[in-house]
Amino acid sequence: MTGRAFPTRRAFRAAVAGVVAAVAASLLPPGPAGARAQFPIPFPTSRDTGPARTGTGSITGRVVTDDASARPLRRVVVMLASGDLRGTQATTTDDEGRFGFAALPSGNYTITASRPGFVTAVYGSKQPGFGLGVPIAVFDDRPVTGLTVRMLPGAAITGVVRMTGGTPVSNVVVRAIPAAGQPGLRSSSLLTSGAGTATTDDRGVYRIFGLPPGRYVVQAQPRPAGSEAWRRVSDEEIRWATQAVSARAPLGAPVGAPAAAASPPPAPGAAVAMAPVYFPGTPDLAAARPIELDGGGERAGVDLMMMTVPIARVSGVVVGPDGAPMAGAQVQIKRLDVADDGDLIGTMMQMFGAGRGLTSGADGTFSLSGVTPGRYEIDVRAKPAGAKPAEPEGGANLMSLVMSMLPGGNAGGATLWGREPVDVAGVDLEGIAVRLREGLVVTGRVVVDGTAPPPPFAQVQVMLRGAASGSSLASAAASMLTSLTGRADADGAFSIRGVSPGRYQVGVLMPGSMFGTSMPGATWHLRSATIDGVDVADRPFAVGRDGVGEVVVTLTDRPTALSGTVYDQAGRPSSAFPIIVFSTDRERWTPGGRCVQQARPASDGTFRVVGLPPGDYYVSAVTDLALEDLYDPALLDLLVPGAIRLSLADGEQKVQDLKLAGGS
Repeated sequence: MTGRAFPTRRAFRAAVAGVVAAVAASLLPPGPAGARAQFPIPFPTSRDTGPARTGTGSITGRVVTDDASARPLRRVVVMLASGDLRGTQATTTDDEGRFGFAALPSGNYTITASRPGFVTAVYGSKQPGFGLGVPIAVFDDRPVTGLTVRMLPGAAITGVVRMTGGTPVSNVVVRAIPAAGQPGLRSSSLLTSGAGTATTDDRGVYRIFGLPPGRYVVQAQPRPAGSEAWRRVSDEEIRWATQAVSARAPLGAPVGAPAAAASPPPAPGAAVAMAPVYFPGTPDLAAARPIELDGGGERAGVDLMMMTVPIARVSGVVVGPDGAPMAGAQVQIKRLDVADDGDLIGTMMQMFGAGRGLTSGADGTFSLSGVTPGRYEIDVRAKPAGAKPAEPEGGANLMSLVMSMLPGGNAGGATLWGREPVDVAGVDLEGIAVRLREGLVVTGRVVVDGTAPPPPFAQVQVMLRGAASGSSLASAAASMLTSLTGRADADGAFSIRGVSPGRYQVGVLMPGSMFGTSMPGATWHLRSATIDGVDVADRPFAVGRDGVGEVVVTLTDRPTALSGTVYDQAGRPSSAFPIIVFSTDRERWTPGGRCVQQARPASDGTFRVVGLPPGDYYVSAVTDLALEDLYDPALLDLLVPGAIRLSLADGEQKVQDLKLAGGS
């Protein structure tokens, strides 16, 4: 296979769609390859699960510069991660750039190298600074030697942020957002590497460094509206002030001489605040001009001029189902007219941004300040008067802890809800009444089907999260705002209270799960979640004003598994091509769902995907893959013509080898 560079995202995807030109037709029985699980993303492991495993395997290698000189790099922090480790291991390269890890148990490992001024490198990744990398297969008594990790000097963007009159602005956050059209480079990748953000100093100067090569949109993000607001001085105020000065007694007049009567001051000008702006000076992301960066290069003079927009105060009262004012209600205002651009960092900033939520006062009133123009929805949740505090739903489950931190996540046990749409146009809105309604109750039961000891039902929670509005991980993250959970009792029955009408997806939180999906090594997996006999585990469903039928959640210890080995044109095992397995049913291509999964083959070419629901699937290989692109329908559609189609029965363990041939 010969490599080619494709300047656009569409061209890139069209190319990877034809990577798989031939696939070995035979289905092999499960063997050692199928037993070696490969999971490209290391998940956190519990600290109280016993001592770390050890073995006789080892990994040694060098870290060098990614250029013709291949100069050794010292003092590079090298991290080793694997599901078989308790956490991670770290070491530092010596003066010759060498590193090593010993006493490793058999398994697959990922290596990450980081050093200030360089782009964080993942071993085997085809794109500097991001990508899944290639897991390294380690076996007892078989040292892995000669690994080379290449690090590219980070690129930089620098400039000055000023107001319209030229005054520099300090303490403004400036972000380098990967531009649309470059596969694999997203802002969430920069978030994990620590690059992509800087804050202006007292001169208004910023410098973002450590960036991978690529195209970036530069955004200046002021503090949340309302934390620093000004009034725009109107022409009427200027005329009044001029007249007031002229009306004073003339200089040299006798003391006590009368002055001309001054007219009452006019109404103050509109309140304004700084708005996000994109280089070269536009509030519209679509009109931004991308900045092209080479490896290690620096682009200076990327200056931005801040703009102001009118802001408004949105106030009103929360009333209960009986019409009486409701104190202590959780009030949120959510923007509705923001497109899903896949910007995970921006979405998280919106989710946790200041000034966007509060609690209603003793008389039920609320006041939200600093609201910029746009379409919004006021979302209110509350507990009925006299309700007992909600019992903690989390226990030791990490996902429950994360949900409790979300603004509105599980709503603190609230069961009353209310919504009111508002259009904000720079003018204060007052007297908005949000009437609360009794939340719906979704009930169901958890059943197990397997031979292993069943999980304690007290540790099992069923989760309803709002259906994602787009195909990106950012959209999936935003949908967590409406997550609600219900804990199963000793018999497996559960109730999820406070559900408002809308579209939802089902997940299960239990030991060994993350964000409703089973983690590597978990014993129990979600098999199905049915309502009136229809499986809704992997597709959004609607909850109407009359609620839904009983939800039956089935857990199994016999999940499906698809494994195999990827071979290149010469018949050698290859780790260079990520594998995507996705349902033939487009309605099941939902972000965070189980029906679209990826696996990066280990260094011996083996891959394994566990927990796919029974059904028909496409299997394809691509030249590279960003996790954020995984659920993009445009990408998956392009992969279909060159993919192999297969079926997985309930609990089936299937082995399918892939043999790659050159594609155009």
